[in-house]
Amino acid sequence: MYAGIETKYVRTTGWHWKQESKGYLRSWLTDYEEIKFEDMVAFAPKDTDGFLRYMYGDDYMTPPPVDKRKPQHLATLIEFGEE
Repeated sequence: MYAGIETKYVRTTGWHWKQESKGYLRSWLTDYEEIKFEDMVAFAPKDTDGFLRYMYGDDYMTPPPVDKRKPQHLATLIEFGEE
């Protein structure tokens, strides 16, 4: 919300994705559903395909070549202490 107006797009800071400068559809962050992923249940945008195409391109289901399969984010390990 900006100045009391619910905008179509929202922006985030700190994720370091090139899409941050364009913003994200608000619905991707507010309209979600539970999905089963391996042995857990997670939340995902209802328009998962649209979100993944926006983030990774139309061929997001095609793995990159082996030599390009490296983390693209800054943090690769986060520890929160002992359980």
